[in-house]
Amino acid sequence: MVLIDVNVLLYAFRTDAPGHREHALWLEALVNGPLPFGISAVALAAVALWCSFSTRSGIVSVRP
Repeated sequence: MVLIDVNVLLYAFRTDAPGHREHALWLEALVNGPLPFGISAVALAAVALWCSFSTRSGIVSVRP
């Protein structure tokens, strides 16, 4: 079983993140592949919290 790390989820989600494409492709291949995988409640909560903060202006700055 593959347990997905929160950083992989964030890099796959953020199009401006270094390695975004590689992480997104890897995650998509995992989800659609034969290996069992899991995401911990802590990782999901961290992603949800980041998404919540990132939608508020001024909290998360995006570097050019």
